[in-house]
Amino acid sequence: GDLTARHGRLGFAILLFQDLAAIPLLALASLFAASKIAAGPALGLDDILKGVATIAAIYIVGRTVVDLVLGWVAKRSPALIRKIHAAGHEIACHGMSHQLVYKQTREVFHHEAREAKLLLEDLAGCHVRGYRAASYSITNQSLWALDVLEELGFEYDSSIFPVHHDIYGMRHAPRHPFNPGVGKLLEVPLTTVEILGNRLPCGGGGYFRIFPYALFKWGLRRVNSVDRLPGVFYFHPWEIDPGQPRLPAGWRSRFRHYYNLGQTEARLLRLLKDFSWGRMDAVFLEPSRQQTPQVFSLATGVA
Repeated sequence: GDLTARHGRLGFAILLFQDLAAIPLLALASLFAASKIAAGPALGLDDILKGVATIAAIYIVGRTVVDLVLGWVAKRSPALIRKIHAAGHEIACHGMSHQLVYKQTREVFHHEAREAKLLLEDLAGCHVRGYRAASYSITNQSLWALDVLEELGFEYDSSIFPVHHDIYGMRHAPRHPFNPGVGKLLEVPLTTVEILGNRLPCGGGGYFRIFPYALFKWGLRRVNSVDRLPGVFYFHPWEIDPGQPRLPAGWRSRFRHYYNLGQTEARLLRLLKDFSWGRMDAVFLEPSRQQTPQVFSLATGVA
């Protein structure tokens, strides 16, 4: 019942990330969506604008979300960025080239994050407050990236997935928002639900396509009602495009990328109706709702 009230919408909102970076270059970003599929033919403007249909669906049901935008997309479709901002959605940064952070040098990461942030701010005419690393690639190997984000003026990061995974994840990280010991930077981890001491990913992506919808809905409700936490949910526009080209790849990559694409859009629309939603900045950075976050050292695992 509280989820239908104003305090429920703000205090226990499920936050949707519509990741526009995924359209041209996405390195698939979840346990069931990570992939090494080779690059296919170059995408045209029509392919990029397909993501607008997803925003339209969100707009129709009256939700505002966070759009994590890749600088590569912003350079090629600046009008799209302005339209997203004009519709009331938050513009956040997903870097410039969608390279794994732990495979970049500090200098390259600094340059790309700064370039993408300035580009998005110029196009949208607003301060870009949030960041999400490609494929959650801020890990124990690249914690220095958090210092860079603080230096560049980002107010929050959402690159930590507190699970075990073969290409990302920090399973010892808190499940709730925290300060990683870097200035005033707020880290907002991807949503997980705890079952018998194990963490089940419950934040979208491939998990949303593969797990039954009822299980996903139960997990998000549990996070809201039992853990009393907002959820962080993301999806990619390519996940509502079952007609996309099938590229040659290994069986695991094909499964992670293509499984259940035909069901994703219907599931997403159900999710929009079943939960309340909000922008990341409104839920976590709004002065009236801010609390002093716990300081947790990711390097030592000590709060």
